[in-house]
Amino acid sequence: METLLLTERAVGEALSLGRSSVRKLMDSGRLPGVHVGRSLRFYANDVRRVAEELRREGLEEAQGGKPA
Repeated sequence: METLLLTERAVGEALSLGRSSVRKLMDSGRLPGVHVGRSLRFYANDVRRVAEELRREGLEEAQGGKPA
């Protein structure tokens, strides 16, 4: 079975980002987090969506700001 909830560390590894960058994504509302007890978790589908958004943004920057 696929893992549905990911830790902050797992999200960072999946997106090649540090902890503070994962927190910035969460604080900005781009990556919603859920509390399970005292632990913070992220839905795998949300992480995939953010990865795609970051990919598109990178492509747009590489193309001089043009939409992909």
